[in-house]
Amino acid sequence: MRNLKLTLSYDGTRYQGFTKPKTKEKDSTQTVSAKLTETLNRLTGEEIELFGGAKTETGVHALLQTVNFKTNCPLSTDELRQALNHYLPQDICIFTVEEVPERFHAALNAGAKTYEYRIINRPVSDVFQRKYALHLAQPLDVAAMKEAARLLTGKRDFQFFSAGKTKKKKSSEKELYSVQIENVFTGLSESEYSHDIRIILTANDFLYQMPQLIIGTLLDIGLSRRTPDCVERILKGQETASAPCPAYGLFLKEVAYPE
Repeated sequence: MRNLKLTLSYDGTRYQGFTKPKTKEKDSTQTVSAKLTETLNRLTGEEIELFGGAKTETGVHALLQTVNFKTNCPLSTDELRQALNHYLPQDICIFTVEEVPERFHAALNAGAKTYEYRIINRPVSDVFQRKYALHLAQPLDVAAMKEAARLLTGKRDFQFFSAGKTKKKKSSEKELYSVQIENVFTGLSESEYSHDIRIILTANDFLYQMPQLIIGTLLDIGLSRRTPDCVERILKGQETASAPCPAYGLFLKEVAYPE
């Protein structure tokens, strides 16, 4: 049996995340994994079990997601990639299909995961980016955001930066390797604040809604609604995190794997 690894991107606007939401109601088929599995089932004539590198949530996009599945399908990797891109919806794109060792597992072998949040920080929004970046007309205090970011990095218990209930046997301790807050020059007049913002989070793993809650809190700090030291109080459970950032500006940038 072959073990195939796929890399793909998707626009998460109309999907309820990458995987099926865990609810008491009937599982939704409006997920990226459901669309991909349905198409693979048709192409291979098999019941495919798909494993994803990261579980993106409702409305979140992916620049580079990784999945794997096992199959006896005789199609070559190039034939399978072409067929998938032909039959999948246009908001899902397969970049590569490759043979990998039997032991490779996209979820279990995943190393660092990186998310990127895009902000249009100008007086007037950009009509071409408005569906994929949050517009904030008020200038952000990037220095205060960076101060807060330093308090977040490292190995910590992030249970209070999560909207989910952690299972008894599952730890809420994660290692946040870095929080980068970058200015992106837009080419506008220097008389205006003309740098858009990218917030990039890299960790060994993320809890449910952890990226959105961290970014939402950083945005409140950048808008002077909170001070950087609130991060320490949130980590201790003395305060609650800010509301999650809107999902449409959030992208899974990459899932890294050991060599």
